[in-house]
Amino acid sequence: MAKPIGAFQLFIPSKEAVLNNFLSFLTIVFIPSFLILIAETMNIANFLASNLTLIEQLSLKNSLPGSRPYYILGALFSVLLLPSRYYLQLQVAKGKIVGLIEAVSDSLKYFWRIIGFNFLFALFIFLGLIAFIVPGLIVLRRYFLTPYFLIDQNLSVKEAMSASAQASILHSKAIWGVIGVSVLFSVFNIVPVWGGLAVLILTTLYSCAPALRYLELSKHAIKIKKHKV
Repeated sequence: MAKPIGAFQLFIPSKEAVLNNFLSFLTIVFIPSFLILIAETMNIANFLASNLTLIEQLSLKNSLPGSRPYYILGALFSVLLLPSRYYLQLQVAKGKIVGLIEAVSDSLKYFWRIIGFNFLFALFIFLGLIAFIVPGLIVLRRYFLTPYFLIDQNLSVKEAMSASAQASILHSKAIWGVIGVSVLFSVFNIVPVWGGLAVLILTTLYSCAPALRYLELSKHAIKIKKHKV
């Protein structure tokens, strides 16, 4: 197998795939995270306002709305659209143009498997980080590509996790590279408000990188028997 291309090199094809499917990514990927960003910005504003005098706080009371509705909407959309997000990333990584309705409707059959996997994934990482940091990081690397195996090959959660683990063992550096670039983008969060928006834009443009990496590595992954649904 040829050496996987660098993680930074995946940015350009990912960006092109996102821009070619702008409306779908805007709705499925960007908006849910943007709602959460709005809530976080409101929390910062409310915190700063709490350090003002009583008179200043009263004058700002009506101009600082609560952040809870934005958090709830953002989190709800993130969960409901999660299978659509993985489906969209995978299909556009293959060079397809995917409409919003198509992404949502075609991903419905994977909904409970994707939700179930993400619950297990979060639980394993949490338990790994509690025990030691390293096991949690290993879990992150091993199962990073699971959603793409699950959707592309129509596997069960267990089968997809096994396939991802096999691929990640052989090409751990290639997977860590994609994770590392995403972490690097988060550095912009040190800039209040605008930094968070920059991170959101960059991560949206880079959101197809994991799917592109999956397509690169899955060509040589061990074939798994498809799950019958």
